[in-house]
Amino acid sequence: MSQPSYYYQELQEMLQQPGCPICHVGRKVARSQLDALLYDSVTDKESREKLASSMGFCRAHSRELLSFPGERLGATIIEWALLREAQRRLKASAPAAGASWRQRLRGQGAAASSLAADDPCPVCTHQAEIESRSLRELLEHLLGDLERPLAAAGGLCWPHLELAMRSASDPRVHSALVSLHDQVWQGWIDQMGEFIRKRDYRYSQETITDQESAAVERSIEALTGLYPRAS
Repeated sequence: MSQPSYYYQELQEMLQQPGCPICHVGRKVARSQLDALLYDSVTDKESREKLASSMGFCRAHSRELLSFPGERLGATIIEWALLREAQRRLKASAPAAGASWRQRLRGQGAAASSLAADDPCPVCTHQAEIESRSLRELLEHLLGDLERPLAAAGGLCWPHLELAMRSASDPRVHSALVSLHDQVWQGWIDQMGEFIRKRDYRYSQETITDQESAAVERSIEALTGLYPRAS
C-alpha cells in the first residue's frame, strides 16, 4: 500500500475542524509563506525586489502581515521598500515638463501601465496552487474515505464546491458532492429557520440553541469561503 501523500495528510488534519478544508489548507500555507517572507525579505535584497514586481501582497495578505507577533519591524521594512517602489513608479508616470496636451493624452495609457503591478500577489498564487492540488486529492479519496469527515466539517465553501463540481470526472463523486452538501445545508436552513421563528415574540419563551445562533455564520462561510482575519 502506497504511503499517503502530503496533501492527503493535510486534508485529514484540516477535516478535524469545522469549515471548508480546502480553505483551511490555503490559509495555513499562506500564513507559512508570509512567515517565511517576513524572515527572508527583511535581509534579502533579491526577495524584496521580487515583491516589488507584484507591488507586495493583496489587501487580505498585506493586513495579515501585521498579525504575526513580534514581526512588526519586518513588516515595516517590507512595506517601506514597497512604498518607495510605488513612489518611483508614480514619479516615472508623470508627463515631461513642457509636454503638449496631445503628448500628455498619449502618455496616459503608458502612465497607467507603469503603475500597474507586473505580477499578482505571490501568496495568492501559491495558495491557489496548493488549494487546487488539495482539492484534487479530496476528490480522489472522497468516496468511502473522506465523504463522512467532509460532511461532519460542513462541506466545501461555495467557491471550492463550484470548482470541485467542474473538476469531478466521476459521476459518483459528482452525485456524492450534491447529496452531501444538500443535507448539510438543509440542516443550517432548518436551524436558521428556528432562530427566526424563536425571535418572534409569540415564541420568545423558547430557548435558542447555540447551533441555531451560529447557523448564520456557517452559512456565510459556506457561501463565501474562509479568509484571513486581520488583527
